[in-house]
Amino acid sequence: MATLLITDSELKKLISIAEKTHIDGTDKPTCSISQGGGLVLKRLNSGKWVWWVRYRFAGKENNISLGEYPLTTLAQARAGRDEVKVLIQKGTDPAAHRDEQKSTARLEAENSFKAVALQWWDNWRTGKEIDEHHAQATMRRLENDVFPAIGKLTINSIHLRQLTPMLKAIEQRAPSLAEKSWVACGQVFRYACAHGIMENNPLANIKRGDLLNGAQRVENQKRVSPQEIPALLRAIDGYDGVLARLGLQLMALVFVRHSELRGARWSDFDLEKNLWTIPAKERNENGVSSYGMKRVKGNPTPHIVPLSRQALAILKQLHSINGGREHLFPSVKGDGKVMSDGTLNKALDALGYKDRHTVHGFRGMASTALHEMNFPHEHIEIQLAHLERNKVSAAYNHAKYIPQRTAMMQAWADYLDEQRSKGKVIKLHA
Repeated sequence: MATLLITDSELKKLISIAEKTHIDGTDKPTCSISQGGGLVLKRLNSGKWVWWVRYRFAGKENNISLGEYPLTTLAQARAGRDEVKVLIQKGTDPAAHRDEQKSTARLEAENSFKAVALQWWDNWRTGKEIDEHHAQATMRRLENDVFPAIGKLTINSIHLRQLTPMLKAIEQRAPSLAEKSWVACGQVFRYACAHGIMENNPLANIKRGDLLNGAQRVENQKRVSPQEIPALLRAIDGYDGVLARLGLQLMALVFVRHSELRGARWSDFDLEKNLWTIPAKERNENGVSSYGMKRVKGNPTPHIVPLSRQALAILKQLHSINGGREHLFPSVKGDGKVMSDGTLNKALDALGYKDRHTVHGFRGMASTALHEMNFPHEHIEIQLAHLERNKVSAAYNHAKYIPQRTAMMQAWADYLDEQRSKGKVIKLHA
Protein backbone atom coordinates (compact mmCIF):
# COMPACT_ATOMS: atom_id res chain seq x y z
CA MET A 1 0.00 0.00 0.00
CA ALA A 2 1.61 3.20 -1.20
CA THR A 3 1.42 6.56 0.51
CA LEU A 4 0.59 9.16 -2.12
CA LEU A 5 -0.24 12.84 -1.73
CA ILE A 6 -2.37 13.05 -4.83
CA THR A 7 -4.80 15.44 -6.48
CA ASP A 8 -8.54 14.89 -6.73
CA SER A 9 -8.32 13.85 -10.40
CA GLU A 10 -5.56 11.35 -9.60
CA LEU A 11 -7.64 10.00 -6.74
CA LYS A 12 -10.55 9.39 -9.10
CA LYS A 13 -8.25 7.43 -11.47
CA LEU A 14 -7.05 5.20 -8.63
CA ILE A 15 -10.62 4.62 -7.53
CA SER A 16 -11.60 3.69 -11.10
CA ILE A 17 -8.88 1.03 -11.17
CA ALA A 18 -9.88 -0.32 -7.77
CA GLU A 19 -13.57 -0.52 -8.79
CA LYS A 20 -12.69 -3.33 -11.22
CA THR A 21 -11.85 -5.72 -8.39
CA HIS A 22 -14.32 -8.31 -7.13
CA ILE A 23 -17.04 -7.28 -4.66
CA ASP A 24 -18.39 -10.04 -2.40
CA GLY A 25 -21.06 -7.96 -0.62
CA THR A 26 -19.33 -7.69 2.77
CA ASP A 27 -18.08 -4.52 4.41
CA LYS A 28 -14.51 -5.73 4.86
CA PRO A 29 -11.84 -3.38 3.45
CA THR A 30 -10.37 -4.59 0.15
CA CYS A 31 -7.89 -1.79 -0.51
CA SER A 32 -6.94 1.66 0.75
CA ILE A 33 -5.34 4.83 -0.54
CA SER A 34 -3.23 6.75 1.96
CA GLN A 35 -3.18 10.55 1.88
CA GLY A 36 -0.57 11.07 4.58
CA GLY A 37 -0.84 12.17 8.17
CA GLY A 38 -2.99 9.16 9.01
CA LEU A 39 -5.70 9.96 6.42
CA VAL A 40 -6.78 6.87 4.49
CA LEU A 41 -9.55 6.23 1.95
CA LYS A 42 -10.70 2.63 2.32
CA ARG A 43 -12.76 0.67 -0.16
CA LEU A 44 -15.20 -1.83 1.33
CA ASN A 45 -16.39 -4.98 -0.40
CA SER A 46 -19.86 -3.42 -0.48
CA GLY A 47 -18.45 -0.85 -2.90
CA LYS A 48 -18.44 2.11 -0.50
CA TRP A 49 -15.38 4.32 -0.08
CA VAL A 50 -14.92 5.68 3.43
CA TRP A 51 -12.43 8.21 4.84
CA TRP A 52 -10.65 7.26 8.06
CA VAL A 53 -8.03 9.00 10.19
CA ARG A 54 -5.60 6.83 12.14
CA TYR A 55 -4.17 8.46 15.26
CA ARG A 56 -2.48 7.70 18.57
CA PHE A 57 -3.77 9.17 21.81
CA ALA A 58 -2.59 8.37 25.36
CA GLY A 59 -0.39 5.62 23.97
CA LYS A 60 -3.25 3.83 22.20
CA GLU A 61 -4.00 3.42 18.49
CA ASN A 62 -7.43 4.52 17.33
CA ASN A 63 -9.24 5.69 14.22
CA ILE A 64 -12.22 7.88 13.38
CA SER A 65 -14.47 7.99 10.32
CA LEU A 66 -14.84 11.22 8.33
CA GLY A 67 -17.63 10.02 6.05
CA GLU A 68 -18.14 8.45 2.65
CA TYR A 69 -16.44 9.57 -0.53
CA PRO A 70 -17.46 11.47 -2.66
CA LEU A 71 -20.03 13.00 -0.25
CA THR A 72 -17.01 13.96 1.82
CA THR A 73 -14.52 15.40 -0.66
CA LEU A 74 -10.75 15.05 -0.62
CA ALA A 75 -10.39 18.64 0.60
CA GLN A 76 -12.95 18.11 3.38
CA ALA A 77 -11.23 14.89 4.46
CA ARG A 78 -7.86 16.63 4.70
CA ALA A 79 -9.46 19.43 6.73
CA GLY A 80 -11.00 16.81 9.04
CA ARG A 81 -7.61 15.14 9.49
CA ASP A 82 -6.11 18.51 10.47
CA GLU A 83 -8.90 19.05 13.03
CA VAL A 84 -8.02 15.66 14.56
CA LYS A 85 -4.40 16.78 14.94
CA VAL A 86 -5.48 20.03 16.63
CA LEU A 87 -7.65 18.13 19.12
CA ILE A 88 -4.76 15.80 19.99
CA GLN A 89 -2.46 18.78 20.53
CA LYS A 90 -5.06 20.20 22.95
CA GLY A 91 -5.15 16.94 24.88
CA THR A 92 -8.56 15.85 23.61
CA ASP A 93 -9.34 12.40 22.29
CA PRO A 94 -10.96 12.93 18.83
CA ALA A 95 -13.23 9.89 19.23
CA ALA A 96 -14.45 11.08 22.63
CA HIS A 97 -14.95 14.56 21.18
CA ARG A 98 -17.06 13.06 18.37
CA ASP A 99 -19.20 11.17 20.87
CA GLU A 100 -19.71 14.35 22.87
CA GLN A 101 -20.78 16.24 19.73
CA LYS A 102 -23.30 13.53 18.90
CA SER A 103 -24.64 13.63 22.43
CA THR A 104 -24.98 17.42 22.27
CA ALA A 105 -26.73 17.24 18.89
CA ARG A 106 -29.11 14.61 20.24
CA LEU A 107 -29.86 16.73 23.30
CA GLU A 108 -30.46 19.79 21.11
CA ALA A 109 -32.87 17.79 18.96
CA GLU A 110 -34.71 16.64 22.07
CA ASN A 111 -34.88 20.26 23.28
CA SER A 112 -35.80 21.82 19.94
CA PHE A 113 -38.84 24.10 19.99
CA LYS A 114 -40.82 21.52 18.02
CA ALA A 115 -39.92 18.66 20.38
CA VAL A 116 -40.82 20.70 23.47
CA ALA A 117 -43.99 22.03 21.81
CA LEU A 118 -45.14 18.47 21.14
CA GLN A 119 -44.52 17.60 24.79
CA TRP A 120 -46.47 20.68 25.91
CA TRP A 121 -49.35 19.99 23.49
CA ASP A 122 -49.77 16.40 24.66
CA ASN A 123 -49.70 17.48 28.32
CA TRP A 124 -52.04 20.44 27.66
CA ARG A 125 -54.71 18.57 25.69
CA THR A 126 -54.90 15.61 28.09
CA GLY A 127 -54.19 17.24 31.42
CA LYS A 128 -56.74 20.02 30.98
CA GLU A 129 -59.32 18.08 28.95
CA ILE A 130 -59.13 20.52 26.06
CA ASP A 131 -61.78 20.23 23.31
CA GLU A 132 -60.28 17.97 20.63
CA HIS A 133 -61.15 20.30 17.75
CA HIS A 134 -59.48 23.20 19.56
CA ALA A 135 -56.44 21.03 20.29
CA GLN A 136 -56.11 19.95 16.65
CA ALA A 137 -56.55 23.54 15.44
CA THR A 138 -53.73 24.63 17.75
CA MET A 139 -51.47 21.88 16.40
CA ARG A 140 -52.26 22.86 12.79
CA ARG A 141 -51.37 26.44 13.64
CA LEU A 142 -48.02 25.31 15.04
CA GLU A 143 -47.31 23.02 12.09
CA ASN A 144 -48.28 25.57 9.44
CA ASP A 145 -46.80 28.77 10.84
CA VAL A 146 -44.49 28.20 13.81
CA PHE A 147 -42.52 24.98 13.26
CA PRO A 148 -41.25 25.99 9.78
CA ALA A 149 -39.77 29.16 11.30
CA ILE A 150 -38.39 28.08 14.68
CA GLY A 151 -39.17 24.38 15.06
CA LYS A 152 -35.57 23.18 14.65
CA LEU A 153 -34.04 25.81 16.95
CA THR A 154 -32.98 24.76 20.44
CA ILE A 155 -35.68 26.29 22.59
CA ASN A 156 -33.18 27.84 24.99
CA SER A 157 -31.58 29.74 22.10
CA ILE A 158 -34.80 31.43 20.92
CA HIS A 159 -35.06 35.19 21.41
CA LEU A 160 -37.58 37.84 20.41
CA ARG A 161 -35.56 38.60 17.27
CA GLN A 162 -36.51 35.17 15.90
CA LEU A 163 -40.14 35.44 16.97
CA THR A 164 -40.86 38.94 15.64
CA PRO A 165 -40.52 38.26 11.88
CA MET A 166 -42.46 35.01 12.23
CA LEU A 167 -45.39 36.64 14.04
CA LYS A 168 -45.38 39.64 11.69
CA ALA A 169 -45.58 37.31 8.69
CA ILE A 170 -48.58 35.51 10.21
CA GLU A 171 -50.21 38.85 11.01
CA GLN A 172 -49.96 39.97 7.38
CA ARG A 173 -51.98 36.91 6.36
CA ALA A 174 -54.37 36.52 9.28
CA PRO A 175 -54.07 38.87 12.30
CA SER A 176 -56.31 36.74 14.50
CA LEU A 177 -54.07 33.72 13.93
CA ALA A 178 -51.01 35.78 14.83
CA GLU A 179 -52.56 36.38 18.25
CA LYS A 180 -53.28 32.69 18.68
CA SER A 181 -49.76 31.76 17.58
CA TRP A 182 -48.40 34.22 20.15
CA VAL A 183 -50.47 32.55 22.87
CA ALA A 184 -49.39 29.04 21.85
CA CYS A 185 -45.70 30.01 21.76
CA GLY A 186 -46.01 31.63 25.18
CA GLN A 187 -47.55 28.46 26.59
CA VAL A 188 -44.72 26.34 25.15
CA PHE A 189 -42.10 28.66 26.64
CA ARG A 190 -43.79 28.62 30.05
CA TYR A 191 -43.91 24.82 29.94
CA ALA A 192 -40.19 24.73 29.07
CA CYS A 193 -39.33 27.07 31.95
CA ALA A 194 -41.44 25.07 34.40
CA HIS A 195 -39.64 21.85 33.43
CA GLY A 196 -36.14 23.32 33.55
CA ILE A 197 -35.63 23.10 29.78
CA MET A 198 -35.10 26.84 29.37
CA GLU A 199 -34.30 29.65 31.76
CA ASN A 200 -36.15 32.67 30.37
CA ASN A 201 -39.41 33.06 28.47
CA PRO A 202 -38.67 35.48 25.57
CA LEU A 203 -42.31 36.64 25.57
CA ALA A 204 -42.58 37.12 29.34
CA ASN A 205 -42.17 40.90 29.43
CA ILE A 206 -43.69 41.73 26.04
CA LYS A 207 -47.33 42.67 25.53
CA ARG A 208 -49.09 41.46 22.41
CA GLY A 209 -50.10 45.01 21.55
CA ASP A 210 -46.44 46.07 21.47
CA LEU A 211 -45.83 43.79 18.52
CA LEU A 212 -49.14 42.75 16.96
CA ASN A 213 -50.81 46.07 16.33
CA GLY A 214 -52.82 44.66 13.46
CA ALA A 215 -54.37 42.01 15.63
CA GLN A 216 -55.98 44.67 17.82
CA ARG A 217 -58.01 46.19 15.01
CA VAL A 218 -59.54 42.99 13.69
CA GLU A 219 -63.13 42.16 14.67
CA ASN A 220 -63.21 44.17 17.86
CA GLN A 221 -66.83 43.16 18.47
CA LYS A 222 -67.28 40.58 21.19
CA ARG A 223 -67.33 36.93 20.19
CA VAL A 224 -67.16 33.64 22.02
CA SER A 225 -64.09 31.43 22.07
CA PRO A 226 -64.01 28.23 19.98
CA GLN A 227 -64.74 26.17 23.10
CA GLU A 228 -67.95 28.18 23.70
CA ILE A 229 -69.40 27.76 20.19
CA PRO A 230 -71.41 24.58 21.01
CA ALA A 231 -73.16 26.23 23.96
CA LEU A 232 -73.91 29.37 21.91
CA LEU A 233 -75.47 27.38 19.06
CA ARG A 234 -77.56 25.30 21.45
CA ALA A 235 -78.75 28.43 23.24
CA ILE A 236 -79.81 30.02 19.93
CA ASP A 237 -81.64 26.84 18.89
CA GLY A 238 -83.63 27.01 22.12
CA TYR A 239 -84.70 30.66 21.75
CA ASP A 240 -88.50 31.12 21.49
CA GLY A 241 -88.54 34.23 19.29
CA VAL A 242 -88.95 32.57 15.88
CA LEU A 243 -87.65 35.32 13.58
CA ALA A 244 -84.78 36.22 15.91
CA ARG A 245 -83.86 32.54 16.25
CA LEU A 246 -83.88 31.99 12.48
CA GLY A 247 -81.99 35.24 11.97
CA LEU A 248 -79.22 34.22 14.37
CA GLN A 249 -79.04 30.72 12.91
CA LEU A 250 -78.75 32.13 9.40
CA MET A 251 -76.19 34.73 10.49
CA ALA A 252 -73.98 32.02 11.97
CA LEU A 253 -74.06 30.20 8.61
CA VAL A 254 -73.54 33.11 6.21
CA PHE A 255 -71.66 35.63 8.46
CA VAL A 256 -72.62 38.65 6.33
CA ARG A 257 -72.79 42.13 7.81
CA HIS A 258 -75.67 42.72 10.22
CA SER A 259 -77.40 45.26 7.96
CA GLU A 260 -77.17 42.87 5.00
CA LEU A 261 -79.02 40.15 6.88
CA ARG A 262 -81.70 42.49 8.21
CA GLY A 263 -82.30 44.01 4.79
CA ALA A 264 -82.20 40.77 2.77
CA ARG A 265 -84.82 40.59 -0.02
CA TRP A 266 -86.28 37.41 -1.46
CA SER A 267 -85.64 38.74 -4.96
CA ASP A 268 -81.89 38.56 -4.38
CA PHE A 269 -81.88 34.80 -3.74
CA ASP A 270 -81.38 32.26 -6.51
CA LEU A 271 -82.51 29.07 -4.82
CA GLU A 272 -81.83 26.98 -7.93
CA LYS A 273 -78.16 27.98 -7.97
CA ASN A 274 -78.04 28.25 -4.15
CA LEU A 275 -76.67 31.80 -4.25
CA TRP A 276 -77.55 35.03 -2.49
CA THR A 277 -76.38 38.14 -4.34
CA ILE A 278 -76.32 41.36 -2.36
CA PRO A 279 -76.71 44.00 -5.10
CA ALA A 280 -73.99 46.55 -5.78
CA LYS A 281 -76.46 49.40 -5.47
CA GLU A 282 -76.98 48.45 -1.83
CA ARG A 283 -73.30 48.85 -0.93
CA ASN A 284 -71.60 52.16 -0.26
CA GLU A 285 -68.23 53.39 -1.51
CA ASN A 286 -66.43 51.46 1.22
CA GLY A 287 -68.14 48.21 0.30
CA VAL A 288 -70.25 48.36 3.46
CA SER A 289 -73.91 47.60 2.92
CA SER A 290 -76.75 50.05 3.35
CA TYR A 291 -79.07 47.16 2.53
CA GLY A 292 -82.62 48.21 3.33
CA MET A 293 -81.40 51.44 4.93
CA LYS A 294 -80.41 54.85 3.61
CA ARG A 295 -78.48 54.41 0.37
CA VAL A 296 -75.10 55.97 -0.24
CA LYS A 297 -73.65 56.91 -3.63
CA GLY A 298 -70.71 54.90 -4.93
CA ASN A 299 -69.59 52.27 -7.41
CA PRO A 300 -69.07 49.09 -5.39
CA THR A 301 -69.49 45.48 -6.50
CA PRO A 302 -72.13 42.87 -5.66
CA HIS A 303 -71.38 40.41 -2.90
CA ILE A 304 -72.16 36.74 -3.59
CA VAL A 305 -72.93 34.36 -0.75
CA PRO A 306 -73.00 30.61 -1.57
CA LEU A 307 -75.75 28.90 0.43
CA SER A 308 -75.17 25.65 2.28
CA ARG A 309 -77.82 22.97 2.70
CA GLN A 310 -78.36 24.18 6.24
CA ALA A 311 -78.84 27.79 5.11
CA LEU A 312 -81.37 26.68 2.48
CA ALA A 313 -83.31 24.81 5.16
CA ILE A 314 -83.56 27.99 7.26
CA LEU A 315 -84.62 30.00 4.20
CA LYS A 316 -87.39 27.45 3.62
CA GLN A 317 -88.66 28.06 7.16
CA LEU A 318 -88.46 31.81 6.69
CA HIS A 319 -90.31 31.58 3.37
CA SER A 320 -93.19 29.80 5.08
CA ILE A 321 -93.46 32.79 7.40
CA ASN A 322 -92.56 35.80 5.25
CA GLY A 323 -92.50 34.43 1.72
CA GLY A 324 -95.13 36.91 0.62
CA ARG A 325 -93.19 39.90 1.90
CA GLU A 326 -90.35 41.81 0.22
CA HIS A 327 -87.85 41.20 3.00
CA LEU A 328 -86.88 38.07 4.89
CA PHE A 329 -86.96 40.01 8.17
CA PRO A 330 -89.62 42.72 7.89
CA SER A 331 -90.45 45.05 10.74
CA VAL A 332 -93.20 43.81 13.04
CA LYS A 333 -94.78 47.26 12.63
CA GLY A 334 -95.68 46.42 9.04
CA ASP A 335 -94.49 49.79 7.78
CA GLY A 336 -92.34 48.42 4.94
CA LYS A 337 -89.17 48.69 7.01
CA VAL A 338 -86.95 45.88 8.20
CA MET A 339 -86.16 44.35 11.57
CA SER A 340 -84.65 46.75 14.10
CA ASP A 341 -80.87 46.74 14.32
CA GLY A 342 -81.14 45.87 18.01
CA THR A 343 -83.40 42.82 17.71
CA LEU A 344 -80.78 40.13 17.23
CA ASN A 345 -78.33 41.56 19.75
CA LYS A 346 -81.14 41.80 22.32
CA ALA A 347 -81.87 38.12 21.71
CA LEU A 348 -78.22 37.29 22.38
CA ASP A 349 -78.34 39.38 25.55
CA ALA A 350 -81.44 37.49 26.68
CA LEU A 351 -79.60 34.23 26.13
CA GLY A 352 -76.88 35.33 28.54
CA TYR A 353 -74.33 36.58 26.01
CA LYS A 354 -74.38 40.27 26.86
CA ASP A 355 -70.81 41.60 26.56
CA ARG A 356 -69.75 38.11 25.42
CA HIS A 357 -70.99 37.80 21.86
CA THR A 358 -72.59 40.16 19.33
CA VAL A 359 -74.17 39.63 15.92
CA HIS A 360 -71.01 40.99 14.31
CA GLY A 361 -69.05 38.45 16.34
CA PHE A 362 -70.20 35.68 13.99
CA ARG A 363 -67.91 37.17 11.34
CA GLY A 364 -64.83 36.98 13.53
CA MET A 365 -65.86 33.56 14.77
CA ALA A 366 -66.09 32.26 11.20
CA SER A 367 -62.87 33.95 10.09
CA THR A 368 -60.84 32.42 12.91
CA ALA A 369 -62.28 28.93 12.52
CA LEU A 370 -61.99 28.87 8.72
CA HIS A 371 -58.35 29.92 8.91
CA GLU A 372 -57.74 27.16 11.43
CA MET A 373 -59.49 24.75 9.04
CA ASN A 374 -56.79 25.73 6.50
CA PHE A 375 -59.05 27.39 3.94
CA PRO A 376 -57.16 29.92 1.76
CA HIS A 377 -56.97 33.39 3.27
CA GLU A 378 -58.13 35.02 0.03
CA HIS A 379 -61.27 32.88 -0.13
CA ILE A 380 -62.15 33.80 3.46
CA GLU A 381 -61.52 37.51 2.91
CA ILE A 382 -63.67 37.56 -0.22
CA GLN A 383 -66.47 35.78 1.61
CA LEU A 384 -66.24 38.34 4.40
CA ALA A 385 -66.38 41.09 1.73
CA HIS A 386 -63.23 42.64 3.14
CA LEU A 387 -61.57 45.19 0.88
CA GLU A 388 -57.81 45.01 0.36
CA ARG A 389 -56.29 47.49 2.78
CA ASN A 390 -53.45 48.29 0.39
CA LYS A 391 -55.96 49.23 -2.37
CA VAL A 392 -54.16 47.05 -4.94
CA SER A 393 -57.49 45.61 -6.04
CA ALA A 394 -59.64 48.70 -6.17
CA ALA A 395 -62.57 46.81 -7.66
CA TYR A 396 -62.69 43.70 -5.51
CA ASN A 397 -64.09 40.80 -7.52
CA HIS A 398 -66.66 39.20 -5.22
CA ALA A 399 -67.54 36.62 -7.88
CA LYS A 400 -64.13 34.94 -7.64
CA TYR A 401 -63.69 31.36 -6.45
CA ILE A 402 -67.41 30.55 -6.31
CA PRO A 403 -66.90 26.74 -6.45
CA GLN A 404 -64.20 26.87 -3.77
CA ARG A 405 -66.23 29.23 -1.58
CA THR A 406 -69.30 27.03 -2.01
CA ALA A 407 -67.33 24.07 -0.66
CA MET A 408 -65.96 26.25 2.15
CA MET A 409 -69.41 27.46 3.19
CA GLN A 410 -70.74 23.89 3.25
CA ALA A 411 -67.76 22.78 5.34
CA TRP A 412 -68.46 25.67 7.72
CA ALA A 413 -72.13 24.68 8.05
CA ASP A 414 -71.15 21.06 8.69
CA TYR A 415 -68.65 22.24 11.32
CA LEU A 416 -71.41 24.17 13.12
CA ASP A 417 -73.59 21.05 13.07
CA GLU A 418 -70.76 19.08 14.65
CA GLN A 419 -70.40 21.72 17.35
CA ARG A 420 -74.16 21.83 17.92
CA SER A 421 -74.32 18.05 18.37
CA LYS A 422 -72.05 18.22 21.41
CA GLY A 423 -74.99 18.91 23.70
CA LYS A 424 -78.75 19.07 24.05
CA VAL A 425 -80.97 22.02 23.16
CA ILE A 426 -82.35 23.88 26.17
CA LYS A 427 -85.57 25.82 25.56
CA LEU A 428 -85.37 29.44 26.64
CA HIS A 429 -88.06 32.08 26.52
CA ALA A 430 -87.66 35.53 24.98
